[in-house]
Amino acid sequence: MTDAPLISIVILNYNGARWLNRCLESIRHQTIADQLELIIADNRSTDGSDSLAEELLQGWDRGRFVQNGSNLGFCEGNNRGAKAARGRYLFFLNNDTWLEPDCLQSLMEHVRSTGAAAATPIMLNYDDHSIQSLGGAGFDAFGLLSRETRSDRTREIFTVGGCSYLIEKQLFWDLGAFDSVLFMYGDEYDLTWRVWMSGRAAILVPSSRLHHRGAPNVNPKGGAREVEFRTSEAKRFYSNRNGLLVILKNAQHILLLLALTQLAWLAA
Repeated sequence: MTDAPLISIVILNYNGARWLNRCLESIRHQTIADQLELIIADNRSTDGSDSLAEELLQGWDRGRFVQNGSNLGFCEGNNRGAKAARGRYLFFLNNDTWLEPDCLQSLMEHVRSTGAAAATPIMLNYDDHSIQSLGGAGFDAFGLLSRETRSDRTREIFTVGGCSYLIEKQLFWDLGAFDSVLFMYGDEYDLTWRVWMSGRAAILVPSSRLHHRGAPNVNPKGGAREVEFRTSEAKRFYSNRNGLLVILKNAQHILLLLALTQLAWLAA
């Protein structure tokens, strides 16, 4: 085991007691486990998962627990966890995920061979191998993020998936980290847009495989399988507001028209 880890995995936890054990077990069984650091940052959970996280981290040579003290949201909660990281890369991972054994090894092999600064595994549904997400391809005419199409090759994508976001640590801080103003939602394409503006690239690596439940707090029924598609007032607010903020923050010239078309879509 080397002194400095290659990857610091940052898991933001908020009431994730159901998911933590499998997530951490999959990290323990990574083929490059000896090159990993694990940081769990807790947004003051109320379901006992903060204590569970500390218990599960016992015996990890490179495991750290960070108590954020309040619900800081996705962006600032992850930023606080990343401040404790010592790895060359940061891997922001949702607690409702589990990784196939060679997930991070494959991801890093392709990052090194392509020179990409940010990357994501392919996202599969939690309890089977069906595809959940391939990242974002860009914007449609309404300024909404469009999805990538199926392909088995590693390729550049506009937006890395938020539940499994790998990025060079130094670049993450140079770009200003996650924008805490966003709180949650839209944060991944805001950050990846800034990666592209810096002159670097982001990629999808289909040979790197991760399973994700998705929205367990908003849609809790079904256990490992999502069987309902509810939203919440908070999710609608942050999703709609942040879609506009990200465009206004990062777009220039004619692309600023996307803010107007998105406003028209929201008003329709």
